Amino acid sequence: MQFINWAIQLMRRHAVLLMTSMAVTGFFMLYLSVQNDFHSSALFLFKAIFLPLSLMFLVKMWLMALLVTKTITRKGQARPYRKWPLGVALLVSLVFLPQLLPNWQRNINFSEQANEQGFKVATFSAMTRSRNAQDIKTFIQAHQPQVLCLQEVTDEDLQILSDMYPFQAKHGGAGLVILSQFPHKKPVDIDEESPEIKLVKNPIQSVEVEFSEQQRIRILNIHMPRQYRKGDGYFSKSLEAIRLHADTTLPIIFCGDFNTTPRNTLYTHLTQQLGFVDAQHNQAWQYGFTFPNDNRRLALFGTWLRIDYLFSRGFLGGATQVINVSNLSDHKAVLSTFLLADK
Repeated sequence: MQFINWAIQLMRRHAVLLMTSMAVTGFFMLYLSVQNDFHSSALFLFKAIFLPLSLMFLVKMWLMALLVTKTITRKGQARPYRKWPLGVALLVSLVFLPQLLPNWQRNINFSEQANEQGFKVATFSAMTRSRNAQDIKTFIQAHQPQVLCLQEVTDEDLQILSDMYPFQAKHGGAGLVILSQFPHKKPVDIDEESPEIKLVKNPIQSVEVEFSEQQRIRILNIHMPRQYRKGDGYFSKSLEAIRLHADTTLPIIFCGDFNTTPRNTLYTHLTQQLGFVDAQHNQAWQYGFTFPNDNRRLALFGTWLRIDYLFSRGFLGGATQVINVSNLSDHKAVLSTFLLADK
């Protein structure tokens, strides 16, 4: 107890230095949060966990502000009550606030018509070492997506699921599967067009679908390599593969486990440079966290990352949900409704 009192008195004597350093740290965190992380694994991880780090930082700052603000009594007389530390904490908190709020307004492409007339698409990372086909079948029966993109699905589970959809497509050994009610016209292969992509195991499954007699659409399914683990340019080559597959005039739905958060540069590249629309931005006041599944041991503090997405280009979007499909996976599924936009 004596040590705690000594520490509090020390903080009060150096309140200006303490609060100034806290404020500088906060603004430096905000500066780092907008930097390009394509070439820095450390920066990628910092931005990925920016939300919980920021919450811990603000709690610590307010605690410090309250400790150094408290009235000090000595020999029955009180020293003046310091208000400025609370003002500093309030100012920094207000600057952080826009970064911490969930999506607060619907995207401009939100359409009630999509809810009524559109078709459902879902994406789910099943986790290869788990056998959860029965859980996935229950999910299909309950929500009836016309297109289901799976990542990390085993061949055994695919065989069990094959009777749920008339059209199936599997991509290499990456566990990528697209199940669809719409006929698959053909898989899209970019190896011949871009020989340098042969240097990397292509992480993208790409098929063209006969959406109607007059309209084809392209469906992309990905399990993006973890940027902080892969070396030798693996991530940058995967990014080039995305660019090549997205270079089409066809409407696109892009599903998958992207292993990136909305704060990371890859997300910005997809939405700003490549023009994809994030389906979860059609839901106001939602974080839409998909990892880890809150019933897994990883989720000691709950589900607090969003790394699974449904992106689109050339579509209007409707309702979007995050759904727990199976506790055998550490991911949740994303389910959304899409309607072709009028050209």
